Amino acid sequence: MTVVLLEASSPEPIKVRSTARQTRYSVRVPPGRYVVFAIPDERPDPLLIGAHTEYSPCNARARRDGEARESCLTGPPREVTVSAGSRVTDADIDDWYLEEQVASALLALAGPQP
Repeated sequence: MTVVLLEASSPEPIKVRSTARQTRYSVRVPPGRYVVFAIPDERPDPLLIGAHTEYSPCNARARRDGEARESCLTGPPREVTVSAGSRVTDADIDDWYLEEQVASALLALAGPQP
């Protein structure tokens, strides 16, 4: 799988390969606002990608509080703000039900895959 980070003011995506069954990722990036998503190596659907979206914080709260996740809905990608010297621990890539136009746009911005 390839984890992709798109910074709001940069045309070049940052891409990091992850290994099979890897559940966490760590990337050093300069301060900025990032959209974070992942592209599986093998995709039965060419638009299958996961992203950090409005669903992600809702899902995290539901898991933490032991609530039902049915109220958590997919949405647009959610920017992750990285400040100088900070560590972000909640940029979960857990929304795999993106709308077709959102998935297409993210794939186009990611560029060719390794």
